[in-house]
Amino acid sequence: MSPDTILFIHKDTKKEQTYEKILAQKYDLISWPITQRGLYRELPEVSLIFITVDDLNAAEYERLEDFLLVFPTSYIPLVIIGSKIFLKAFRTNVHYPAQDEIDCMKPDFNLIKSMDKIFARMQVKRNKRASELNNSEALLGIYSPVPAERGKYLSLFRKVCEAVAYDSHDTLLDRAISTSSPDTFLISYEAATENGSQLLRELRAIPQVANTPIILFGNPISQEAFKQLLTYRVNGYLVNTSRDDEIISIVTKQLKKPLAN
Repeated sequence: MSPDTILFIHKDTKKEQTYEKILAQKYDLISWPITQRGLYRELPEVSLIFITVDDLNAAEYERLEDFLLVFPTSYIPLVIIGSKIFLKAFRTNVHYPAQDEIDCMKPDFNLIKSMDKIFARMQVKRNKRASELNNSEALLGIYSPVPAERGKYLSLFRKVCEAVAYDSHDTLLDRAISTSSPDTFLISYEAATENGSQLLRELRAIPQVANTPIILFGNPISQEAFKQLLTYRVNGYLVNTSRDDEIISIVTKQLKKPLAN
């Protein structure tokens, strides 16, 4: 795909079909009607998400949020075409990790010119963000099957380090054996201890991440339960109600800090 690949989320009206034809003249375009059920099994790499729907019901907002949060990144700018009322409703109903990367534009069939301006603004923001991160190459891998939890921790860490989120057990393991495996894992307690701590056992059996720090998060657990986690060399446990600064401090201390063999 080209660097400028757009995910177009819409309701498939005649007007939106026209938008689709215009955008497809210049950009690689991936179309997803909001009424379509099911999510992509292999998520595409996109530069920008473009949404033209502004009259969603509660079920459609939930479907949209679930869809957006499975993307393995916290930094995909999103453009809403439509009213500012929908922009406000979107921010209220959808927990999108890159909230400060949401743009809004008026309906206009001169989309190419408008999109060129948006991509130019995106590049400025990317350069600024790279400076804020102090060129850190540390990568945090976040896993929870719950979209709201993925969104919460992506939002929290995106200004501190590079972070990716996984929506399934298998996706996490696939990334763990890749050449771009995370420097630290942040995993929900429920997911990590399911089926006799299967996920923890599998991670520690993978050479690439056998010594990678793992931090779990969830509700308070007993001392005995935490001792069992030490069997898999878990580095720490975060209670969901902890303050944001405490969470950031604990996790960032582990980034790029492998366990001793």
